[in-house]
Amino acid sequence: MPAYAANGDITFDFKTLNSSVKWLSNKTINGTPGSRIKGSTGLNGIGLETGTTDYFVYMPFYKVGTGYDYSDSTKFDGKSWSDLDLDGYKIGAWYNGPGGVYSQEMPRLDQINYPSTSSKYYMGIVPDTSKKYNINVTHVPANSTVFVPGIDGNTKGSKSGSNAINALTYFSDRSYNRDRWI
Repeated sequence: MPAYAANGDITFDFKTLNSSVKWLSNKTINGTPGSRIKGSTGLNGIGLETGTTDYFVYMPFYKVGTGYDYSDSTKFDGKSWSDLDLDGYKIGAWYNGPGGVYSQEMPRLDQINYPSTSSKYYMGIVPDTSKKYNINVTHVPANSTVFVPGIDGNTKGSKSGSNAINALTYFSDRSYNRDRWI
């Protein structure tokens, strides 16, 4: 048997487009090539939602009926979104290639049968701008000869309550594409 993926493998790649999130791991399901994915033992307990009137299988953390969108109310492989320690992020999209936005968005598997070779789908995460966090910032001059307008010596500032911010977008240089910080 070759060293690459076996026939019938479908891999959900959480890592390639999210290299800064080191603790994520990929998950592969497999079945007999050409056999129906929906209802197969490979899906047992994995938590992928399926269509009610068709053979479609939806991506991890996507909920049928949410308009092909991320839902943190679902579980995948026994883990909730909060179990993955990704508070402040959400899935921007799943893709059929490692190019992210340069690949096709995939709300569901693009096949209804297990592949004769292997398939891989890539998750892209983005900041969840609906989440707000309290922060404290301290500005300290490097030495006494430095003058920073508006700062007189050591000053502290904070944003909390109604002034809370989304730290992922606040501290970025705001140059990100839909899937990853660049």
